[in-house]
Amino acid sequence: MPLLKSVKIDNILTSNNVFLAPMAGITDISYRLIAKRFGVGLLFTEMVSSYAIIYRNRETDRICKIAKEERPVGIQLFGSKAGIMEEAAKILEEKYRPDIIDINAGCPVRKVLKSGAGAKLLESPEKLFDILKRIVNVIDIPVTVKMRLGINKGRINILENSLAAQEAGVKMVTLHPRTADEGFGGMSRWEYIAAVKERLSIPVCGNGDIKNSYDAVR
Repeated sequence: MPLLKSVKIDNILTSNNVFLAPMAGITDISYRLIAKRFGVGLLFTEMVSSYAIIYRNRETDRICKIAKEERPVGIQLFGSKAGIMEEAAKILEEKYRPDIIDINAGCPVRKVLKSGAGAKLLESPEKLFDILKRIVNVIDIPVTVKMRLGINKGRINILENSLAAQEAGVKMVTLHPRTADEGFGGMSRWEYIAAVKERLSIPVCGNGDIKNSYDAVR
């Protein structure tokens, strides 16, 4: 089986299965264009706040701008209020024309968790489903979601959350196989990626501890 292969995410066909993860303060347009030059199949912007989109924040506008040379590219959106997320997703689609909108359900940063966003969404598969379903229903481009195993080791509910995402109409799940309280410590448990892939019919993207080409092959 070839290591590199295209991935179909609804109506998007990537050139290969090497994707650039959204990273705050890193994956700006210059970084993405460099990654594209090296052949990355799908790019994501830095995450943007749903409230910042609604209130037309100038810095957020800069983050969301996309060059035609980098497509396909997704904008990653975070927030906790379904109505605000829904409205922000519509604005993103109409104003910036991304190929994908990716929902952040994995950020472990304390201030994001305190707002009820990021990995905090994983505490309730029902709430996650509601947010995702409402976004899927109001935009025409594919919706994807990035998530973690759960909030902590005592509440690993990745199967419930990933199945909820699929039922909501999400077209790809990206899994960083650590819990929120682990942050970036310890080791990613890649066996969970395999377990989720076995249960879902949509594409599953693995993320975490891919530090070199050997990790990618493994």
